[in-house]
Amino acid sequence: MPMDLTDPLKTCLLDLLYELRDTGIHPVLGGGYGLFLRQRHLQKRTDTRSLLPVDTWPAPRATADLDVFLNAEIVCDSEAMRRLRTALDRLGFVVLESRKYLQFRRHMSGGHQVTIDILVGPIDQVANAGSVKLKGWRAKPRPPV
Repeated sequence: MPMDLTDPLKTCLLDLLYELRDTGIHPVLGGGYGLFLRQRHLQKRTDTRSLLPVDTWPAPRATADLDVFLNAEIVCDSEAMRRLRTALDRLGFVVLESRKYLQFRRHMSGGHQVTIDILVGPIDQVANAGSVKLKGWRAKPRPPV
């Protein structure tokens, strides 16, 4: 992806974090953009230790989405998921029907689109896992949001 698309990703990430600031939801960023930010951060530090010299690392690149990992406890809690969905709605994200409950897309200026992929760890290890409806690789709380 061209580097100019990192601005919409950064905007969406910062907007999401701002909207979630008082909700108790603390997402973890993974995927290509998470690695991109981590590599750029490490390249700016003077004390970075690595097996390869920093100046030989490949150019950082990001994908066109944000992979957002949630604690499994959040997915088991309808109210927490409602707070997440409200934040996404306020930011103009719409659900992708082909990936319902998992992907949301926001149209940005300049014709850019940003997709958020919602990911979660193992549900079966959560105390209230019985409050989640599992269907294949999808999970949603009961009552659904």
